[in-house]
Amino acid sequence: MPWCLMYYGLPRPVLCGISGIGLIAIVRSERQGRPRRMAWAVFLAMFGWVAWGDVGWQFAGSSSGREATTLRVALWNTCHLPRGIEGAVANITRFDADLIGLVEAGETTPADLARWRDALEARGLDYEVASTRPGMLWLSRRPAKIGEPIDLGITSDAVPLEFSHAGRPCRAVLVDIAARVDVPRHPSFAKLAAQREAWRDEPLIVLGDFNTPPESTAFDVFDGWLRPTSSIQRAGYRPTWPVP
Repeated sequence: MPWCLMYYGLPRPVLCGISGIGLIAIVRSERQGRPRRMAWAVFLAMFGWVAWGDVGWQFAGSSSGREATTLRVALWNTCHLPRGIEGAVANITRFDADLIGLVEAGETTPADLARWRDALEARGLDYEVASTRPGMLWLSRRPAKIGEPIDLGITSDAVPLEFSHAGRPCRAVLVDIAARVDVPRHPSFAKLAAQREAWRDEPLIVLGDFNTPPESTAFDVFDGWLRPTSSIQRAGYRPTWPVP
C-alpha cells in the first residue's frame, strides 16, 4: 500500500508541478548560485520527462469528409455537469460522434434521461439515451441495446452497449475506474479482462476513464486483445490520471 500511494499520488505531472513550485520558491527567496541552478535543472528535467512520456507530438491529419463505414466515437468526463444537462448538450453538438460515452454525468433516473432526450432534441440531435448506472450514460445514433453494469471493484464499473455498424453487430464498453490513490488498479483491470472470452464474438471498443498512468502494468492484461488508440495516434496529452 505505501508504494501504491506513492505511485498513484506522485505521477510525472505532479512531480513536475512540485518541482515548479520549488523553483518559484527559490526564485522568490532571491537565493542565487547553485540552489537556483539546481532548481532550474530539476524543473526542466521534469518538464522534459512529461513532454516526452505523456504528450504525443505526431498529429494525425483530419479529413473533411466522412465515409459510410467510419464510426466516430467520443468519451467525455462531464465532471458532474457544472453547467447542467443543457450546457453539456451544447458541447456535444460539436462532437459529431456516432457513439458517445459520458462518465460523471450525474443522476440517470427516468426523469433525468427524459431531460437529456429533450435537450438533445432541442438541439436537433438524434441520439438514443441509455443508462444502467448512475453517472454513466450512453448516447448512440445507431439502434443499440444497453447491458447491465459490470462491477469492477470500489466505485468502478463497466457498462456494455451492443449496436450495429456497417451491417454487423458490434459492442462498446464504457469504463470508469475509481480516482483514488488508496485503490490498486490491477484488480479492476483483471475483472474487465475476465470478460475477454465473452466479448470475443464481436468487434469491441472500450472507452475508459481509467484514472491510471498509461505506463501502469495494469494495462498489460489488454496485450494481444485491445489496442490503445492514444499510443497509435500519438497526438495530445494522454494520461487520465491526474488531470483537472
